[in-house]
Amino acid sequence: MNNQNSSKNKTDKSWDYDFLLFDADRTLLDFDKSELVALQQVFEEYGIEFNEKLHCTYTKINHYLWDQHELGLISREKLIYKRFDDLFVQEKIKIDSVEFEDRYQFLLSEQAYLIEGALELIKNLSIKYSVYIVTNGVKDTQMKRLVSTGIAKYVKNIFISDEIGYQKPSKEYFDIVFSRIRNFEKTRAIIIGDSLTSDIKGGNNAGVDTCWYNPQKLPQNAEADVTFEIDSLEILRQKLLNTKIM
Repeated sequence: MNNQNSSKNKTDKSWDYDFLLFDADRTLLDFDKSELVALQQVFEEYGIEFNEKLHCTYTKINHYLWDQHELGLISREKLIYKRFDDLFVQEKIKIDSVEFEDRYQFLLSEQAYLIEGALELIKNLSIKYSVYIVTNGVKDTQMKRLVSTGIAKYVKNIFISDEIGYQKPSKEYFDIVFSRIRNFEKTRAIIIGDSLTSDIKGGNNAGVDTCWYNPQKLPQNAEADVTFEIDSLEILRQKLLNTKIM
């Protein structure tokens, strides 16, 4: 076994499921790379140097607003147009933030990069399991990226917060998702994702098992109840397909 890969579980539960609900960004899709490329492109188009300071400021503003969105304190539409508005006010940049955001979303939808091994994993799992995507984000952007990477053709459905009307980790989001999955059983389902506040907390709110994808080996948050923890997709493949890591 590769010593760099590890998994943890706090229970004696086995990996015995029928329904696999995968997060998209930072679990299957390399969102950080897509985001960076799109940001570099859009700022370049507007003639503004996209340096480390600007990137850091944007990241802080964006993360704060997404946290507010997950708590249900701000709508998705307000979030995406407010982040550049706040950034431009803080950095004294005179650009139409709505027009800028629209262009950024288009460029982001053009950037589709996979986490290593993600496509093969989903392809193989789709033979044995009912696989779904549960993701927060803008519908058109997320769909375009999932289609272009090839993920979409191996999953039974894609549930995007923009379309659902609620976002992870809200129970309402998952209630709608579950109602749209044929013969769904909570006890036969597991949510797999990288975010403790969105994916794992969402699974807790929805009453289903969770698998925390934690490649950075971050400490667990006491408020999130993690059923399983993995630090590589290869471990997930092993657990779900009963294959041996060489």
